[in-house]
Order: sequence, then structure tokens, then C-alpha cells
Amino acid sequence: PTEHQLCEEFERSRFTVREALRRMTDMGMLVRVTRKGTRVISDHPGTAYVQPLDSIEEVMMHVRDTRLNVVSVDMLSVDPVLAEQLGCKPGETWLRISGLRETRDKQLPLSWTDIYVVERYSGIMGELKSSSKAIYELIEARYGEKIAEIEQEISATNVQAAMALALQVRPGSPALLVIRRAFNERGDVIEISVNTQPASRYTFSLRVGRHRTSVRQTLSSEAAT
Repeated sequence: PTEHQLCEEFERSRFTVREALRRMTDMGMLVRVTRKGTRVISDHPGTAYVQPLDSIEEVMMHVRDTRLNVVSVDMLSVDPVLAEQLGCKPGETWLRISGLRETRDKQLPLSWTDIYVVERYSGIMGELKSSSKAIYELIEARYGEKIAEIEQEISATNVQAAMALALQVRPGSPALLVIRRAFNERGDVIEISVNTQPASRYTFSLRVGRHRTSVRQTLSSEAAT
């Protein structure tokens, strides 16, 4: 039902209904998609965060519906190994924001995330502590850039010792490396996020039909297993 219908049925204000839907979404019972409505995906609370991947808006919903607990912010000169990962030239300067990606209920962290921002957008550095906006939203607001395309790569990796303690897993344990590159309308990279996600906290599924492809990823807490 729409928010209006729920307000009438339960005789509650729109604010109350929206808050209830938000909490049910956080509990893994609903999925809310811009311009597509709300779907019930479970009749009981769970610990999984499910994200459809049918559009840019749905991909970025992952950023809006989770929280990046920033651990460090620095400017760095890209070495050859990182340059290959980012697809840039060694010696370029990038802004790096590192931290733990968490669900709103702050259960086990979903991933260790390094976000790399092109140097010309590094002016957002001063806004990171005072703003609750996502990195791409800060770039859009300050520089007028819009994300037109997102490229995502997924590969196997192992959790590095430096991030194992923060992720609450053993060093060297299996993980997925999820790299997302965001491009503007000119095809230039705006930001790149490199996410190390413990294997038990990430599932990628693909369902293909003749006329439609449905993709979704699920990030879940080990507390459920």
C-alpha cells in the first residue's frame, strides 16, 4: 500500500508511517526503491541488507542506507600497484577516505572501504566531519558534477592483516574485493571505492530473463549464521 493508504488504514500521520517504513527497511523486512515503491521481502526482522542493482539510483542506495565510519583522510601520491587498481598513472595525487561501512544498527561491519577522489574534487575534505552526506553528494553539491555511469568489478581476495581487526575476522580469511568507479557525463572518473568485504557478509546474485535482467547484492552480518 502507499503511504497515504497506510495513514488512512492505521489512522496515523505520514511522519509516523514513514518512520515505521524506515525502521522496517533497516530491519531487512522491506526494500524501498525510488519511483518503484516499497516491496515486502521478509515477514520478520533479519540482519541482511539487500540492494537491487537495476539503476544508478539503486546502486547508490547502498551508500545512503549504510554508514561510512571514517577512520582516516589523507592525500596520497599513487604508487604503481594502486595506479593499476585505480586505472590511473603512477604519481597522480588523490584524496583517500578510509573507514568501515556499517549498517545503521551498527552490527558487524560490512566492509573496509577506501574511497579515492580525484584531486580536483579534494575541496570536500573540509566538509567530511561536519556533513552526513555521502562523498558523491558532497562532490555533486560543491562542483555540480552528476554521476552518469557506475562500473563495478568483483574479485576474490584475502583480508589484509591491517584491516582484519577492524572487520573482526582472521587475517588472510577469504573476502571479496568490490571496486566501484563513478563517472560523470563526460566519461571522467569522479570517485573510486575499493571495498574489502568478508566472504560471509556479501552475496551477489544474477537472474536473467529474455526481456529483463535482475541483479542484486546482499550484505549480511555474520551474526545471522
